[in-house]
Order: sequence, then C-alpha cells, then structure tokens
Amino acid sequence: MKAIIPVAWEKTKEGWTKLNFDGSLKAKTGKVSIGGVFRDHRAEFLLGYSESIGNSTSNNAELAALCRGLELILENGWTNYVWLEGDSKALVNVIGRKCPVKSIEGQKYVNYVNEMILELDNFVMSHVYREGN
Repeated sequence: MKAIIPVAWEKTKEGWTKLNFDGSLKAKTGKVSIGGVFRDHRAEFLLGYSESIGNSTSNNAELAALCRGLELILENGWTNYVWLEGDSKALVNVIGRKCPVKSIEGQKYVNYVNEMILELDNFVMSHVYREGN
C-alpha cells in the first residue's frame, strides 16, 4: 500500500511574494508552454502569466517558466522576500545545488536564472508536488 502524502499550497510569511511556476510539453508535437502565478502572504493574486514558447523539452519548459517569472519579479520590484516554487524537483536541484545541465539551451536558461537571482535580496526556492503547484 502506498503512503498518502498530503499536498497543499502553502502561504508565505507576511511581506513575501510567492511565485508558483510551471512548464508543459505536448509530447506528440513538442510544443512547450509556460506559466506562473504570483500571490502575497494572504494568498491574494498579484499577477499571472502564460505563453507558448515553441518547441523544446519539458526541462527547458520548466526553466523558461522560472526565467519569465524572475523577469517579472525584477520588472515589478519584488526583489525582497521572494519564494520560488515549482513542481520540477530536477530544476530545483539544478538551481539550488548549482549543478550543470546537459543541453546547451538548458545551460543558457540556468545561467540566466543565476544572473537574475543575484538581483534578489532574499529568496527561497522549493519543490512542491504537481497537485500543490
């Protein structure tokens, strides 16, 4: 019997902004879409985004979704107390542990993410199961 793992979206502490981001791949066509939602400590909606970005891989979709979210964080001046959360454990490990990725396109995304993260005053990054994202 499998263990039941409770999954829920978690609020931030007061003064924090939370980004839940995700990328998707339509396997038959290779078409990739990205999206994300920003909420405050009361779980109030601040901003959302979604877009199609052409053909790529699921890992690159996740990275592109994070990149776009970080761009919006910087554009809106939400650089202090930011919580980045996604359902790709591999991506969270790549960014958190500064691990290299195999593809050139993926490494470009990782480098861009790392550049933008330097502009954040205080942030955390975490993995959440798909159902909580």
